[in-house]
Amino acid sequence: MPLRGLGSSNVTTSQGTRAVTPMHNTVGTLASELANASPRDQKTMLGVNLYPLVGQLEPAMASKVTDMLLEMDQTEVLHLLESPESLATKVKEAMAVLTNAPQRSKWLSMPLN
Repeated sequence: MPLRGLGSSNVTTSQGTRAVTPMHNTVGTLASELANASPRDQKTMLGVNLYPLVGQLEPAMASKVTDMLLEMDQTEVLHLLESPESLATKVKEAMAVLTNAPQRSKWLSMPLN
């Protein structure tokens, strides 16, 4: 099945509106390649396809956000590769977690009274 975002799709990020272009021609092709790969290679293959897309949305945090997204179920990651809109939503969610992380750790380190 061809990617819905094949070619490119415009998504709005913290840096404005950008075009996101998927790497693979079909999710089915990637899925069949994943089926024949080891778990470690599967994660690498997904990351290789996901990282450039995340990098278009959040260049400064692409590595960290990609790592976070790769913790999701494989079928969910495949969906993100297929849907630029879903990817943009998940990237925004990951950035919100990263943005709030220092505040949360400061709160956790406060002494109990």
